[in-house]
Amino acid sequence: MGNYNGYQVLNELQHNEITSTIPFIFLSCKSSISEIREGMELGADDYLTKPFELKSLINTINTRIDRKKQYQEIAEKKLADLRYNISTSLPHEINTPLVGISASAQILKDLKDRLNIQQLDELANIILDSTERLSRLLNNFLLFSELELISHNSEQLEQIRKQKFYGCLSEKVIDISREIAKQHNREKDIILNIEKSLVCMEENRLVKVLREIIDNAFKYSQPEQIVRISMTKGKQKVKLLITNEGKSMTAEQINSIGAYAQFDRHIHEQQGLGLGLIISKKIMEIHQGSLSIKSIPDKETTIELTFLTPDNS
Repeated sequence: MGNYNGYQVLNELQHNEITSTIPFIFLSCKSSISEIREGMELGADDYLTKPFELKSLINTINTRIDRKKQYQEIAEKKLADLRYNISTSLPHEINTPLVGISASAQILKDLKDRLNIQQLDELANIILDSTERLSRLLNNFLLFSELELISHNSEQLEQIRKQKFYGCLSEKVIDISREIAKQHNREKDIILNIEKSLVCMEENRLVKVLREIIDNAFKYSQPEQIVRISMTKGKQKVKLLITNEGKSMTAEQINSIGAYAQFDRHIHEQQGLGLGLIISKKIMEIHQGSLSIKSIPDKETTIELTFLTPDNS
């Protein structure tokens, strides 16, 4: 291989869009545990030490080909599920705010000379609310599509994770939680236990996650039920816990969280295709964090967000 060793070849292949997803098997006389581990940590799919039997090589190749087929089948099924959920949910979600806009506009057109100031104000609010809902829906849909593309592009993922974007978690939590509590007229229902912390995430993505999760905490609880937001710091990680009293989720609902899937919609109406939670989860994963949910039936639900922090945070 000239001046290249196997590790360097693997590295070059993984940084090439055409070859990055091809299974890679090391054939090497290096057989120490540390050498094998190095190859696997670089992303090799398997490792055979020399000398080896032809049968072993063929079996290894077949195993890798079969596994790649399995991954493709799983990906195709997820794509089929996504298409189905979009085709069944999107028309309804778009139609709902459009009906509000259309009906209000028709009333204005037909009865404009008979409406008083209060009635005009009510119709204007319906149109404004419907427009904002439609805008949120479309923006979430576009963001979800963007995140899907990023999460399946290893090169783009690597570039994002290498970028030094830092957001002030503590500052954003305080500002956003107070703003949302005020919107719901529930300033007395929120308890904050926050300390200063930076996290490895660009600000607009951080704000999106916090808005979605904190707003859900208020939506799925009632006035005088407490929303608690607390923080724990560890080595190069910080955990943010958002807990709301009231509506809970079953284990099945937590495990089935996905785009365009909404739990108990007929009981507790959701808006925006239920994309907020899955968008937040994808953003956290893209930035090497995580989102998990714990729920106590008929008592409370806790969303745990784990962020990476700068070395000196």
